Amino acid sequence: MLAAIEIQNLTRRFGPVVALDGITLSIGQGEFFSLLGPSGCGKTTLLRLIAGLDSPDGGTLLLHGEDALALPAHQRPVNTVFQSYALFPHMTVYDNIAFGLKMKKVSPPEMAARLERALRLVDIEALSGRTPSQLSGGQKQRVALARAVVNEPRVLLLDEPLGALDLKLRKQLQIELRQVQRRLGITFVYVTHDQEEAMVMSDRIAVMNQGRIEQLGSPNEIYERPRTRFAAEFLGSCNVIKTAILSRNSASCLVSTVWGEWRMDSPASSTSDLSGAAILLTIRPENIRFHPVEESDNRAHGKIISIVYSGSQIHYELESNGQILKAIVLNTQHGSKFQMGQTVAFAAPPAALRMLES
Repeated sequence: MLAAIEIQNLTRRFGPVVALDGITLSIGQGEFFSLLGPSGCGKTTLLRLIAGLDSPDGGTLLLHGEDALALPAHQRPVNTVFQSYALFPHMTVYDNIAFGLKMKKVSPPEMAARLERALRLVDIEALSGRTPSQLSGGQKQRVALARAVVNEPRVLLLDEPLGALDLKLRKQLQIELRQVQRRLGITFVYVTHDQEEAMVMSDRIAVMNQGRIEQLGSPNEIYERPRTRFAAEFLGSCNVIKTAILSRNSASCLVSTVWGEWRMDSPASSTSDLSGAAILLTIRPENIRFHPVEESDNRAHGKIISIVYSGSQIHYELESNGQILKAIVLNTQHGSKFQMGQTVAFAAPPAALRMLES
């Protein structure tokens, strides 16, 4: 995959605060790439550096092979969509979208054709004569997106553009944004703190923490095979279990837990030097099995101390030998029959256990 953005050892400090600590990554052309992390992790700072709205203290940044740090913001082949939308309140939708083209002195025939395509792309042709005060939040988001794509940037930067919308509309626009990106073939770099949003839309995700990339990979890779405790806990709910490796072969590991000896599939990385050492395992709540457990590995019993009904799912918390475990089951007849205070048998499948590096 050809790189739209190449970053090497990018750093940014604000006094004693290290906002970006030697970031290195490559983003492919036509990729939907998300920067995911909590407030203050450096994701918006990184986006601003790519856009040219801020300057780094060190490192290199290439846009399609060209040194972007030598270019001012208005000469970079990027556009940015902000959470606030930043629409001109006195202009119509049509004029808001046309503004950038007028500044570039695009010819009237080409401008009209590009405006028509942009309006149609985000389905707001009927709104072209309205002002921002006459639009809903979702409509404003579409206008901001159209204003960005009408300039035909090679890279589109999006800084939490759906954050101010209600949940139902946000979910709808997540799908629409992904469809727009696929139709355009433009590289999208998307900043969010919402792990579900990142997983729904992204080709790859960089999980950021304290100015560094904690883990980089596809949504499936990071969710199913988290490397660190932070990545496991930030990208969805998880259980973290303290264990120690007792033995290992090519197929599986035997570990000690508060429930006795459990078995897990052998990790790809070498664990020969960790025998007897304390390690952390994680298992997602949806992988905790209540039925059947009679013939399962890694069996135990726990008391239900919390039940949360969320429609299609039921979320349980179990207390077992001093360990709290979260479990999620579909709201089916067998999944909803448990009661508060009930002791239930459960199992943790060996294939669902993952070893964490830290």
